[in-house]
Amino acid sequence: MINSKKKKVAIILCVKNSNNFLLEQLESIKNQRSINYDLFIGNDGCSPLIEIILKKYSKEIFLGAKEGFGKNFISTLKKIPNTYDYYAFCDHDDVWVENKLEHALTILENFDNKKPSLYCGRTMLINENGKEIGFSPLFKKEPSFLNALVQSIAGGNTMIFNGATKNLLAKINLKKPIISHDWLTYLFVSAMEGNIFYDEVPTVRYRIHQNNKIGSNLGLFAFLKRAIKVFNGSWKTWIDANLSQISEIMPLAKTNDAVFEAFLQLRDEKNYFKKINLFRSIGIYRQTLIGNVALFVMVIFNKI
Repeated sequence: MINSKKKKVAIILCVKNSNNFLLEQLESIKNQRSINYDLFIGNDGCSPLIEIILKKYSKEIFLGAKEGFGKNFISTLKKIPNTYDYYAFCDHDDVWVENKLEHALTILENFDNKKPSLYCGRTMLINENGKEIGFSPLFKKEPSFLNALVQSIAGGNTMIFNGATKNLLAKINLKKPIISHDWLTYLFVSAMEGNIFYDEVPTVRYRIHQNNKIGSNLGLFAFLKRAIKVFNGSWKTWIDANLSQISEIMPLAKTNDAVFEAFLQLRDEKNYFKKINLFRSIGIYRQTLIGNVALFVMVIFNKI
């Protein structure tokens, strides 16, 4: 059990047109067990009434980047002092179980704090009324840079990380596109061979509703949506944005620098036989069998 009095967490909650579910989330943060925290808000736009509510719960409200949720999270994180032990991303429409922070910090405390460390995991899915409707996918393969290049395994709403990770994420370039702050976090930490713990036990009740920007990635409809993004070029655009960001820190990496260069070569290679050999030799992978079959197809058709 950690000594909560000696550890303090900065929680980053980003809002835009937040209303129906915000108060329930704020209360779930307030009810976190045995943890000292400060709540920081990245405001991309909300009503005066919501701002009044936020002021009652938060330490400081920052004006958001107004260029999407990913940039809002990263720009807000950059504004927070480096005086906290840990940092946590938080969505406005979820519900945290009361031991979320305590549980995550107990795990993170086992790692060398000088290295970037990241806690993330599954979520319990709930509907608009708070009824449980399932779980996010359970991934069992080891988190790694080889995986992060082609897949994000956990939502930012589950992520908690140490100061070394915060300093690493400060290198993200706000002048470049940011598709997803959680994918970039996984990518940056794994690139530097940081500690990553993927938790099979959900500590976030992830709300699925009409205005949800991401939503569940379960079911046939979600699969078809992902397939469309692959073949209309969206997926490749996302990879482009990620690689542009990660290129700024790869000179600092050791083992993974060679992997990064080989991945760039794979994307540029036109000869199918050489492309397949490169794909096999690099060893990039997704977390499921069907995901790896899809990855092979994407490589063949130049969709990554």
